[in-house]
Amino acid sequence: MKRKIFYLMIFALTVVAFSSCSKDEYNDTRITYYPTLTMSGDNYMSWAKGAQFKDPGYKCILNGEDVTGQVTIKSNVDVTKSGLYTVVYSFTNADGFSSSLTRTVFVADASDAVEGLYKVDPNSYRMSAGKQTLYSSFGKDMYIEVLKNGSNYSVTDFIGGFYDQGKGYGTDYALAGQMTVANDGKISILDNNLPGFGGSATSFTGNFDSAKSTLTWSVVWSGMTFNLILNKK
Repeated sequence: MKRKIFYLMIFALTVVAFSSCSKDEYNDTRITYYPTLTMSGDNYMSWAKGAQFKDPGYKCILNGEDVTGQVTIKSNVDVTKSGLYTVVYSFTNADGFSSSLTRTVFVADASDAVEGLYKVDPNSYRMSAGKQTLYSSFGKDMYIEVLKNGSNYSVTDFIGGFYDQGKGYGTDYALAGQMTVANDGKISILDNNLPGFGGSATSFTGNFDSAKSTLTWSVVWSGMTFNLILNKK
């Protein structure tokens, strides 16, 4: 009799446990709606130093409802100083799911013809062991920054983002350095280095076309030649 009671108790506990698990597993029937966040204008843009920054716009939709007014914006744009800045737009729904977008803003001195944000022309290319690799093969827009630094200019990547942005290796794989631009447009490269791989440029020829706001140059690094066309934004 005691053994029957013992088995009945085990059966009862098993039923309770199963019922408890089933309740926890199937009781949560909430539906969450994810925000859709979009930006107007360019992801990368130039802005004139000293001019009040005007955001090109953004929009956020949640389950068919316009919730743009609830978007949080974090910006470090300083129009009094040339440089690269970001504007981050984000929205979080009631269940804690969020969406965010980032706009990159390069503030440049409009009175300086050279300083600015430059987009790498997709027809730029690298020659390595007789093989040509077009920048268009990366399938993405790439940019470099040229910033006035005394009588020189700082350049974020003399090889146009080939490894940094194109292959996605990061800024340690950018050939950053300094250059000068003569009155006739001739460019001379000064110090430069590519930390990730090591080494500096061994040859460089370049020119700035003020009428077209275009930089063109050919730089040799590690036995490879990078031929670049850079158009100012």
